[in-house]
This record gives sequence, C-alpha cells and structure tokens, in this order.
Amino acid sequence: MLGSLMLGSLMLGSLMLGAAACVGPRSDGSTEAVSGTTFLQFDDVPVPDGMELQTGMNQSFSHVSEPFRFGDFHYAGSVPFGQVVSDMRAKMPLFGWSEVGIHDSDQRAELEFLRRPYHVRCEIAALDSGRVKMLVEYRTDFEK
Repeated sequence: MLGSLMLGSLMLGSLMLGAAACVGPRSDGSTEAVSGTTFLQFDDVPVPDGMELQTGMNQSFSHVSEPFRFGDFHYAGSVPFGQVVSDMRAKMPLFGWSEVGIHDSDQRAELEFLRRPYHVRCEIAALDSGRVKMLVEYRTDFEK
C-alpha cells in the first residue's frame, strides 16, 4: 500500500514537471524559462522587418542547454514574399551562416544554412491573403 502511494506520487510529480517544462508566456506576461524551454528567439538568426513571431499555443518554442540549441519559430507578416527570401539570403551570412541549399518557386521557398554545429532551415510561403509565413527550424547537428 505504501509502495503504491509512493509510486503514484512519483508519477504525478513527473507529469507536473513535464507539463511545466513547455512554457510559453505566463499569466503575468513574462517568458521566463522552466527547464530551459521558451519561445525566445536566438540572436544569431535575423528576422526580416515586418515579420512577427507567432507565440500562440503550439507555435514557436526554443530550448537551450549549451552547446545544444533547438527551436521552431513561426513568423507572419505583410511583407512581399520575394523580400523575405532575399533578406534571409542576404543577412544570414552576416551572422556567420553558409547557405547550403535553396529550393525556390513563385510562392514557396526552402532555404538551408549551416554554421557548425548548427543547422537552420527556413520555409517561406506566400499566402492567398497576401501575407507571408515563415518557419525557422534551428537544430544542433554535430554530424553535418
């Protein structure tokens, strides 16, 4: 009986800790991390003017435990599609990134950048509404 009670308490504590590790904005408006997980942007990836970070539920997040970095950042804005693509291609090298791949069409682009041990993939899409969305996937990859 005592063992079951202790096991139940341990499981409940684990669930609570797991839920606390994925924190976005708190009720007081702060974004202080619990266990290193937030949606705070990394300062070595430029964001084109007019693109705004999307911070709603299940959107942007990041986690840092140096040298490990991991994040998905969703942006949206009323910026011309071509301008977002050209801004990312022009500004990423200023932060030490090398472009290692590009797949581009009239309404969609996928850009890849490498700065060992980090890898960034940018997916940019023009929406029918005239807005543009951009997903920046930031990963640590010691094999690339």
